[in-house]
Amino acid sequence: MLVVGRKQLDEFMKALADARPALSTWLSRVAAASWRSPLEILERYPRASVIRNGLVVFDIKGNDYRLAARIDFDNAIVRVLKIGTHAEYDKWSLQEARMAAIIHNDEEHAEALAALDRLLDLEPQPGTPEADELQLLALVIESYENARWPIDLPDPVDAILFCMDQQGLTRRDLEPYVGSRARVSDVLSGKRALSMRIIRALHAGLDIPLEVLVQEPRRARRAS
Repeated sequence: MLVVGRKQLDEFMKALADARPALSTWLSRVAAASWRSPLEILERYPRASVIRNGLVVFDIKGNDYRLAARIDFDNAIVRVLKIGTHAEYDKWSLQEARMAAIIHNDEEHAEALAALDRLLDLEPQPGTPEADELQLLALVIESYENARWPIDLPDPVDAILFCMDQQGLTRRDLEPYVGSRARVSDVLSGKRALSMRIIRALHAGLDIPLEVLVQEPRRARRAS
């Protein structure tokens, strides 16, 4: 990232020498980062506060100091806006409310879901602050849920059968994707592995994710 506003950092470190190690470390890490979204910041800095319109407040040196920066993800620019003690931060007029933060436990997860429901009820228009907040909050919730309640990918054959059930397809309907009736039978029984041609056809025709189709069917694993 391109970090601008270093004059403020330099002046603050000269005035408060104890802040120099933490601030210089923060600067070096941010300069080496390549953030593409607020979620990536929160993964690295869980105690940071993400505000609307790209504004982020970082805790520095055990929350002794706070640093506010505006981040342009498209152009990889970090603009340092303010830095001060925690007491000074309480007086800052950032004119924005906290947007989202990393979820640490199920209680915070429940609070995040309630906030998400409130935003969904607003039906925000794309490009509005509420829409940005909705998107970020959904990403944060999804990240927590993926780690808290991981769910394995479905077996490729199960995925094919699911699509057949949902779309009212018969085995004959699979022949354009798989081949002959005998080949369809072998695939659904797990006796025949999916070739790249079949994988591409099923992905395009039935909208089954590629990451699901490239797995070895569990039926085949059990048989071996």
